[in-house]
Amino acid sequence: MTGLYGYEYLVQQCNAKGIQVTAQISIDKNASTQSLTTGSSPYAETAYYGWNTDNAVTRQTMEAMFAYLGEKFGRNNCYISNWILGNEVNSASGYYYVGNVSFSKFISMYSEAFRCLYNAVRSSRGSSKVFICLDNCWNQKNAFSVCYSAKSTLDNFATKISEMQKNVNWNLAYHAYNQPLSDPRFWSGANASMFTSDANSTTFITMRNIDTLTSYVKSRYGSNTRVILSEQGFSSTGGQANQAAALALAYYKAACNPMIDVFIVRSYKDEAHEVAQGLAMGLKDANGKKKTAFNVFSNMDSSNSLKYTEKVLSSQVGNWKAQIPGYNVKRISSMYRK
Repeated sequence: MTGLYGYEYLVQQCNAKGIQVTAQISIDKNASTQSLTTGSSPYAETAYYGWNTDNAVTRQTMEAMFAYLGEKFGRNNCYISNWILGNEVNSASGYYYVGNVSFSKFISMYSEAFRCLYNAVRSSRGSSKVFICLDNCWNQKNAFSVCYSAKSTLDNFATKISEMQKNVNWNLAYHAYNQPLSDPRFWSGANASMFTSDANSTTFITMRNIDTLTSYVKSRYGSNTRVILSEQGFSSTGGQANQAAALALAYYKAACNPMIDVFIVRSYKDEAHEVAQGLAMGLKDANGKKKTAFNVFSNMDSSNSLKYTEKVLSSQVGNWKAQIPGYNVKRISSMYRK
């Protein structure tokens, strides 16, 4: 907690400029977190761990930390609007490892940590929203050793959190990456059978069929359960023009969907370890050279939006407006940066 001063300054600067702040809480394995987790994972893929809510001392420490964060970032001049607990938690052995436990135990442990974070940050600032984070594998498990489908995780979490505490207004942070990840053209016909408009049968939910997700959440959990796209990105290995078009089309689809509140793009610059995997997700290449997507990203939420997006959308997508349910120029322009 001693290293929060930089974050505090950043949040204050964002608040002063009217920029909404989203924070994600994850635990890696180090000497400081050893007592908060459930031992070492046997999987080399594990990047983050989950909170050991079974241990009384760990739980008290967790509650104290969440309360401190809520107070620190719940002030009028220093506040975080959106709190995300964990990263793609359904890919458990990769991003929320709590041991080789049953699915129901995993859900119970995650839900208890979520409930504690929710109560802590909401007690300091009632407008704060708290989110569960899931990947794009809606009805299919990812490639991790221990993982669950996003849909089953969401539905079981919703049931468990309601059992633990009534009226918890949870929300969903979703990563609608494309499938396959190396191809940015989510509007094309590739792997069409994996993308349907039926949430009960679709394999993946990406920006291609994102309305499937929001319709499901709205019908099952209500429109007050908000969706944010907290980690989005498209690889230029499928062509810089396609990357730029994907970025613009995805943004417009999110902006025109009344269930989606946030669209966050990751990777300012290509990362070497991702490039080695055939992925180039940055707005700049590894040498810092701007890609076609850079100017699209910089201007797509401004009054110059179409000047930078329409050409690349028309050339790569074609009739791109037909790809956006509820497309409305006035709705998008109302969101332009001032």
